[in-house]
Amino acid sequence: MDIDRLFTHEAFQVLDEGQKTAYKQLDQDLQGKNTTEAMGIILQFQKSMPQGRKLTPEENQAMLVCIMESMPESDRKKFTDVYNFVSKMKG
Repeated sequence: MDIDRLFTHEAFQVLDEGQKTAYKQLDQDLQGKNTTEAMGIILQFQKSMPQGRKLTPEENQAMLVCIMESMPESDRKKFTDVYNFVSKMKG
């Protein structure tokens, strides 16, 4: 995924620079990880994410759509599984 190109999309304009840097690091950390490893990384990311402006559910959804559109089909399933798991953990 070309995260720098992804950040040019309108949905990502709501992020401040600290948040963008954290997402770039997350992208690097997830490279080559299996679903189980990715879940742990994402859970840790959520705890350490810089606190910028709180995203609305609509903004969050727009970002997810952009991310998924930029992924190869094989990665979309993995991403969806991890996202659903993390969403359930958040309650």
